[in-house]
Amino acid sequence: MPLKASLNGKEIHSFEFNFQKWEHLKQTYKSQSLLMLCCGQPGIPKTSKLNNYYFAHKSKGDCPYAKESAEHLYLKFLIAKLASDAGWSVTTEKQGMTPAGEQWIADVFCTRNNAKLVFEVQLSPQKDDEFKERQKRYIASGVRALWLRKLRKGSKERGGGIYHSYDLPVFGMRQNENGDLYLPQFGVSVREFIAGIFARKLLWFPKVGDVLTAKIESRVTKCWRCKKRTGIIRGISVYSKSAFVKFLSFRDSDVKELIVTHVDNKKLWAAGIGTVKARCNEDVGYYYLSNGCIHCDSLIGDFFLLEIFDYPDYKPKVMIEFSFTYASNMKIISGGWIFDGKKAEMFF
Repeated sequence: MPLKASLNGKEIHSFEFNFQKWEHLKQTYKSQSLLMLCCGQPGIPKTSKLNNYYFAHKSKGDCPYAKESAEHLYLKFLIAKLASDAGWSVTTEKQGMTPAGEQWIADVFCTRNNAKLVFEVQLSPQKDDEFKERQKRYIASGVRALWLRKLRKGSKERGGGIYHSYDLPVFGMRQNENGDLYLPQFGVSVREFIAGIFARKLLWFPKVGDVLTAKIESRVTKCWRCKKRTGIIRGISVYSKSAFVKFLSFRDSDVKELIVTHVDNKKLWAAGIGTVKARCNEDVGYYYLSNGCIHCDSLIGDFFLLEIFDYPDYKPKVMIEFSFTYASNMKIISGGWIFDGKKAEMFF
């Protein structure tokens, strides 16, 4: 059930019609030439049970679009309508070819300036490898493609894999108790999600070059040598301009390097925290970056991070913040999808 046809030799799209114009077409199409672009056969303008406008084949044949489900049609219509309203040029059932000659047909194909964006609606089961293979064709064609995949009833999905990839953006859909489709990864309706994409609410974060803010999280422990209280670093909380990103433990060597690179020891001392530097652990026989006692500079091993607790009267003397630029070699922070400031759920 395509959303486009030829009217008197001119390509038209159903999602560009308002109610009055669509009703007028339904009353006058018989006196005009309305043909299906998919197969060249006569077409009929219709309105579905879900109140979507589409073109149906006048007579049954072997055209594959005649077998399209009402749900698939609804989603294509919704995407095309919202894209058009957002100022994109839109066509459906767009045929294309890679430089190597591999063909593809996109459900909804959107362009604006030099940007090319495809939406694929996948309601039938499809293996991850097939998603990847089909995505390669779009990438080879210079097209950015996003997939809406219907989740199996009663199933629980784990984020990651194709649900957590920048090059293959796949988002799952599920019906709520009212039968409406929504995205459990973000807890929003399909309509809200699609509209948000065109409003630039869907972001991959962080990207190389993004500037992030880190806040040092400190705790107090008793020094094993001098028995005095000393502040030590538990880790850093990382933020973007609009949202919390992740907590990173001081046990990670990359976190220690970030702190040493960006934080002066005088700021640590002012906050009641000992110097972070390389010290020798006699038990293991090598040097590593570590917390130290602010009084006697003894090494406070990373294992203390598992035992520390907040003293009732402890409050950080100074909140230490620093900024850093995200680089591709920073494995401590993995990128992920954010919609309207909310990170995608890992289990849904």
